[in-house]
Amino acid sequence: EKIINITQGFLVDSFGDPRMGGASWKTINENAMRVIRGWLVKRALAQFLDVVDELAIDHQWKYRRAFWMAYYNKGVISDAWVAFASIGAEKANQIAKRNDDPSWLSFGRLQGSGDPKHAILILKIGDLTIADFSHNGQCRIWHKENNNSPKPYEKYYDRVDLTHGKANSEDVHSNSLGYLWQGRVASKISSRTGIHVLQGEYVPR
Repeated sequence: EKIINITQGFLVDSFGDPRMGGASWKTINENAMRVIRGWLVKRALAQFLDVVDELAIDHQWKYRRAFWMAYYNKGVISDAWVAFASIGAEKANQIAKRNDDPSWLSFGRLQGSGDPKHAILILKIGDLTIADFSHNGQCRIWHKENNNSPKPYEKYYDRVDLTHGKANSEDVHSNSLGYLWQGRVASKISSRTGIHVLQGEYVPR
């Protein structure tokens, strides 16, 4: 894990973030790019979960970590991106400096949240776009044909656009211990994409 972090930090520092485009990455072998993108998907998950974990006293986080990592471990998250309000952005910068890992500096900015600790994780699973909000926010899902879905890798996101973006579904993170919200979200992902994750796969270890 440490070697991967050092390698991806060096690559992002030297060539820029491949998720943001740039000619430097166009000559890289497709298989190598798939591996690098997989690393960066995991980095985005870590950014969201680790940063917010330091900002929120919230028992839900071990359940959210287990839930989204179950999908990561299946290799079905094609894109992942996080946007922070001001305090989260500052915390991510501190972690980047502490770990000497520039890949921690790749994230969007969340505007108009009303709370400087807020963050949002944007995922692509199959043909779905999923936005999971920190703290007491909801998990929202947009179908492929829904033009209101947020796009990964934007520099700025407005909270109003995300919360009033006519998502196809919205779920409150209720009863994490009883796996209520996890079951609802997993069912919606499964019915739309055919990607199945069982409850036993997202039980916190």
